[in-house]
Amino acid sequence: MTKKFTKTVSAMAVVFATMISSNVIVSAAEVSNAGSDTVKVIVDGNVQYFNANKGSTVGDLLASNNIVVTDSTDVSVDLNNSVADSKEIVVAQPKTVIVSVDGGKAQSSTTSASNLGAFLAEYQKENTTEKYTLASQTASTPLSEGMYIQLSTIREVSVDTYEAIPYETKEVKTDSLYVGEKKVVTAGVDGVKTTTTTTKYVGDQVTSTDSVTKVTKEPVTEVINVGTKAKPAPVVKPAATTTTTNTIPGLSVKYKKAMTLNATAYCPCSKCCGAYSNGYTASGMKAGYGVAAVDTRVIPLGTKLYVEGYGYCIAADTGGAIKGNRIDLCYGTHSAALSSGFGHKNVKVYIIG
Repeated sequence: MTKKFTKTVSAMAVVFATMISSNVIVSAAEVSNAGSDTVKVIVDGNVQYFNANKGSTVGDLLASNNIVVTDSTDVSVDLNNSVADSKEIVVAQPKTVIVSVDGGKAQSSTTSASNLGAFLAEYQKENTTEKYTLASQTASTPLSEGMYIQLSTIREVSVDTYEAIPYETKEVKTDSLYVGEKKVVTAGVDGVKTTTTTTKYVGDQVTSTDSVTKVTKEPVTEVINVGTKAKPAPVVKPAATTTTTNTIPGLSVKYKKAMTLNATAYCPCSKCCGAYSNGYTASGMKAGYGVAAVDTRVIPLGTKLYVEGYGYCIAADTGGAIKGNRIDLCYGTHSAALSSGFGHKNVKVYIIG
């Protein structure tokens, strides 16, 4: 097995023979002329060539040339391998370096990495909670004993912002309602557009900012049925009859009281309701078509009404401007309220229940 260091120790000096022995090849010419037993040995980036004795092991070769191997030394091949099968041997002795992350407190670290790139990979593997990069040094720089290494963390921060997509309104003609009557069959719902902004930091410096926008909720179109059925003709009373019946003209519906009120139109939006635009009326009923705002001194809440040009509704809301002989007729959308024709228009209002 390859000799790897597994514990932290002080840096070991690599001892080479100070004199050229019969095992060392010191020139390129001698290397090219050497036999098949020539072995290339790289110790901490320093290249040497050696002639190996037949039958010797990698451990024998290193020991005979005074290359110290301890439990912390990293050797690229197994020490028990035959040198005949090992034409290149890389030996890395442990070194103590000083490491600072994001300019913080410096700490010592022991490593057998040959250069800064290899050390960074080793440091990242041992510290998985953050991502790291070299602050200013280059990855190919060889490591040396006591080297000061500056690392920076890599972070990404994402922030989501949301924007409403207004829903559309669609009117559908139907003969199930009389002319002038409308009914919301599908309530409109705003969609949502989400923008995710991702900022990348190296240390405390912003290196890039990217934004991606997508629709995270599709809007729902509001569908309103609009009546096309003609109202029935008024019933002609027999000439001999003098009895008065309280029925709404054109309808076979009895009423308790009729009055003329000044009518306006509104919807549940903030333009119409301001701070009270929560979608609900003063009585707790959901605001929409078929709801009327009244002065409760004139018409009590909960009273069922029929309004000419609008249709059936219930007195379920109030308003600061709705005083006296006023009535405010609710629509599902702001555009529908604007186009209703009820802009301070006097209308006949029948109390039917």
